[in-house]
Amino acid sequence: MDERLERRKLEFKSSLDTNDSRRKREDESFSLRKKNRDEQYAKRRFQSDQAGTPVNPFSQDTDDTVLARCVQQLTSNDVDAKLKAVVSLREMTCREYQPPIGKIIASGCVPLVVQTLQIPNEKIHYEATWFFTNMATGETQHVQVVVASGCVPYFFHMLQTQKEEYVNQAAWALGNIAGDCIPFRDQLLAAGALHLLLPYCRPQVNVTLLRTIVWTISNMFRGKPHVPVDFVRMALPPLTQVLTVCLDQEVLTDICWAISYASDEEKNEGRIQAVIAAGAVPKLVELLESKHPSIQTPALRAIGNVVTGDDLETQVALSNQVVPRLVKLLQHEKTNIKREACWTLSNIMAGNCDQIQHVLDANAVPIIIEMIRNAPSIVKLEAAWSISNACTNGTPAQIRYLVEQGSVPVMCELLAQQNTKLITLAMEAIHRMLKVGQHSADERGENNKICVFVEQCGGFDKLEHLQQHDHDYIRGLAMRLIAEYWPKAVDEDFFAPREIDYDSQ
Repeated sequence: MDERLERRKLEFKSSLDTNDSRRKREDESFSLRKKNRDEQYAKRRFQSDQAGTPVNPFSQDTDDTVLARCVQQLTSNDVDAKLKAVVSLREMTCREYQPPIGKIIASGCVPLVVQTLQIPNEKIHYEATWFFTNMATGETQHVQVVVASGCVPYFFHMLQTQKEEYVNQAAWALGNIAGDCIPFRDQLLAAGALHLLLPYCRPQVNVTLLRTIVWTISNMFRGKPHVPVDFVRMALPPLTQVLTVCLDQEVLTDICWAISYASDEEKNEGRIQAVIAAGAVPKLVELLESKHPSIQTPALRAIGNVVTGDDLETQVALSNQVVPRLVKLLQHEKTNIKREACWTLSNIMAGNCDQIQHVLDANAVPIIIEMIRNAPSIVKLEAAWSISNACTNGTPAQIRYLVEQGSVPVMCELLAQQNTKLITLAMEAIHRMLKVGQHSADERGENNKICVFVEQCGGFDKLEHLQQHDHDYIRGLAMRLIAEYWPKAVDEDFFAPREIDYDSQ
């Protein structure tokens, strides 16, 4: 493919640090999840007492007293006493605020509870797994104790029992472990956790269990380094099957998050193609119109990842009518959804001319221009990317359309911004519009109307000022534009001898 297509794989942001842009997007995704979901989304404590022994609210025993008694019971030969100890420990971890996980570990109870998993007693197995599920909501050093205790193989065994309440509890425990850190996630994947979870990722599965299964799979896809693409190819078909028929909000949300992680392409590994091959794109596009932002957000991020692929991969989203839905999201009440929709459109507008035309035909440009004028800075930047990308990759006719819609005034306004990225985007867009204007002027034997327009909008004065900017590229491009399109204004004594490689910026 041509050089432009290669730049597309790096999010089409040629003049700025694409790696920095990508990294900020990911950092914000984690904070966004925390705001929109529970305080700790990656880990969840199981507090329901429907299947276990109720917590005694009248107990006057201190934690130290309870833990000492639990040690005695766990080291006895009495199975009933062991069960009582495990239940007591589980009750302690079920506290809503500050469960004494550190104290429990210090007491030495963890390896003793693991030993109870060897007893042929399903009640003990369930309570012990519940205990470990909640223990794995602690800090990483606490989870390390859980993993090192040897309990994980027992969870794997419970996944194979076919008993829903046991499978649910074991999957929950694995989800908390996987959600703690990348090394634990990778250990579980290498041990075969995904293979054991996927048989339960089916539309026919009870929705309570299905919620836990897809949440755990989502945790196994989170973070960097990314999971190997073979796991992505394995999980996407069953996830997509559930996605296309399930109506449960929580299930849809977690599957969309899983796909958004799975589709985050870095090295052309085939992640985006795996999403397309699984048939997920049509449903993801449809979910952009969900009434629940908790679903819209990850669906939008997944679609955003798809359109960072090559032109053929981007076309799959376009063929499913993604652009009209993205344009609607530009007016969403939530700033982060507006920003993500604009980011996605900016990458579409970095594609070929036909793909740019999809966005123009959807009447997105007037909305984007208004966003440049009045939106918060994080949205303004993505809107500026959209216009700049369209100017860079569009046809002369498309660029003239952008001019007609008011792109020149807003880009001239951006020249006064403090943000160097915004200034650079505006200058590159103005440069391209000036080129198109000069071409028309040469054909007709008249003055460059875009030059006049830029002057009327105060752009020329701002360019003159930018010749003294601290940023080398901005300063050099300002000089170049004035020299090329306003040669009579050039003060020869102003320029110091220098060579600037504009094309490399």
